Amino acid sequence: MVTKMAIKLHPYPGPKEFPCEGIVPNHTSTLPPDRFQWYIIKYPSLEKAANAMYEISHAEIAGVLQKWPTVYYNWWWANSNEEYWETWKEGVWQRYCKYAVGVCLWGFTSEKQLEYEKRVLEDIIKETKGKPIPQEVFDRWVPRTANNWIRDTNGSRMMRPSGTFLR
Repeated sequence: MVTKMAIKLHPYPGPKEFPCEGIVPNHTSTLPPDRFQWYIIKYPSLEKAANAMYEISHAEIAGVLQKWPTVYYNWWWANSNEEYWETWKEGVWQRYCKYAVGVCLWGFTSEKQLEYEKRVLEDIIKETKGKPIPQEVFDRWVPRTANNWIRDTNGSRMMRPSGTFLR
């Protein structure tokens, strides 16, 4: 039986106007690096990815913690049917993101909090034997899709939100 519950509330640490460039669907956004840091960590199995997510949740860090289906990377990234099929045939997302966990650390209270959460996350990644996806794949996804995922709240529309977090 639960008799009391508390939730930490912090204001959104990002800019008042979400930074976007380009025209939809070729739209990018960059969040302030002193308050936001994305990681996409690959695991060899779904079980290992779920275990890592449990450990990250248990540490109570991150503003976003998700395991996207592999096809989502292509759905949200491609600007056209042609680009979708060309990219899918390349197999980039299938190779590098099949059991990947997406984490965005948010420095809710300060830059120091973000630095602390980075150290905690890096320890968890090491303990759970995760590997970051290649930088070129990361660079394809994050500016064009991951940050827009926050802006558009696509995650909130498709899954149960928990406060301001997408877990």
